[in-house]
Amino acid sequence: MTATLPTALPARVLLLGSGELGEEPGIALRRCGVTVIACDSCPNASAMQVADSARVCDMRGPQTSRDVLDDIDINPIVPGVEAIVTETLIAAEERGRTRGHMGPLAAPAA
Repeated sequence: MTATLPTALPARVLLLGSGELGEEPGIALRRCGVTVIACDSCPNASAMQVADSARVCDMRGPQTSRDVLDDIDINPIVPGVEAIVTETLIAAEERGRTRGHMGPLAAPAA
């Protein structure tokens, strides 16, 4: 059986937060031919085991997150955890480093 998708899929997706919740989307995206890059603070996170490549970084650190986003040519970002520096994601989108994100972003810290 062949599935027909309503829109074109991105070439590469970055999963920010690669625990158990990121594993299934990672598998599904890879089956559709999308290159999956998993990023998490834990070096053996679940989604890293199924991704094409993986990065370990502290997503709460704004400079670390920015370095990862600037280093990888990404289409959408899929935030999978709330412990992300939201301002860094917004700034990356404004700089043209990504064309958007999929899923809800955490509210900026007050």
